[in-house]
Amino acid sequence: MSDGGKVYIQPRKTGEVTVHKGLLHKKDARKLQAEETGETAPNDRPELTKTMQNYLDSHRHAAVRAELLQHAGVALRVALAQMIAGSPLWTVQRDPQKCATEAIAESLAHNKGQALMAEKCTTICALLGLEEEEASLVYGKEDWGKAHDVMAIFNKLMALSDEDVQVILTYVVAETLSCGSALMEALG
Repeated sequence: MSDGGKVYIQPRKTGEVTVHKGLLHKKDARKLQAEETGETAPNDRPELTKTMQNYLDSHRHAAVRAELLQHAGVALRVALAQMIAGSPLWTVQRDPQKCATEAIAESLAHNKGQALMAEKCTTICALLGLEEEEASLVYGKEDWGKAHDVMAIFNKLMALSDEDVQVILTYVVAETLSCGSALMEALG
């Protein structure tokens, strides 16, 4: 691209292809912004060597995991934040609710259960300080590139009561229940 952006092509199993244009790596975006504002680009050289950073990260990781074993309430909030915002190690997504026909989609739009989910999503988004753009909290495959701020969500969850956290967890579990799955049938 002329402005230095890259093009990513995302093919799907259905044969559908999505093209994402003009995307820049964070490092490139910072340099471009620094050039536009006339500032000097920040030094990207790390203060620690990779080996030292690995040592610190590994030992910090071991210490945090050991301490987390003593705090089930915090662990629940960490898990919920990762379900909502994502993590390099977690992949949780909402069911896309694909309808085979327009008539089914119209019928689903007027379903009482669907309306209750949308209402609950609005309430939860308000609790977490999120802007409710659509009637879902967890992003799906079709929302490539979108993400919530995991730390902001975790901090909000830490401030909420256990009851509120359980309500949010219940909503996320319901939203990520796979349509037509054996588990959905068993729950039904």
